Amino acid sequence: MRLLVLCAGLALPLVAVALGTEKHDDKPGQTGAPVVERVVPPALAPAPMSIEALIRDLDFTAFPTLHPIAVHAPVSFIPLALLFALLGLFSQRRVFTGLAFGFTLGGLAGGLVAAFPLHPHTTGLPPAARETLAKHDLFAYSTLWLALLAALVGLVCLWKPGALRKLFLCLVLAVASACVSITAHYGGTLAYVHGVGVQGRYLMGH
Repeated sequence: MRLLVLCAGLALPLVAVALGTEKHDDKPGQTGAPVVERVVPPALAPAPMSIEALIRDLDFTAFPTLHPIAVHAPVSFIPLALLFALLGLFSQRRVFTGLAFGFTLGGLAGGLVAAFPLHPHTTGLPPAARETLAKHDLFAYSTLWLALLAALVGLVCLWKPGALRKLFLCLVLAVASACVSITAHYGGTLAYVHGVGVQGRYLMGH
């Protein structure tokens, strides 16, 4: 370890000298070149930020669906629930299990909103997109059932703590985290590969 620290200490000044010799103003092939200022047309010029402009930009009526907004809850909350469940597994403090239970409920609630009230209805999907959507829905509904099971197990752990119950909670949340990650992967494939939902493509009107 001492040899490693010594080598790093000797190398850092050499790296700093090597990187510090290059001038940021003079690039190869650009020495003496005139500076051309880019003129932005008035129509493309950025508008000054204001509260009114921010409120106007936060208007979601132009979105073809609000489904992508709701899915952030299960994608972020369920892995967080797993993290706190693991902390609770190796700790006697109930606060970690309580946080795991709370984040599980948040992920379950967000998933239910994304899966039912905000579920986008598609039309005219190509065969490859239909296959991807079927996989997306399979793992999405699996995530909901697993999150519901994890919430019930977490409630039992809060009421009657036990090492085996906490371990089972961690296992259920681990599978749920894997499922929600796969769901997100297929959702991204639908949007960025097949173009589903982009500017309302393949979506039915509500």
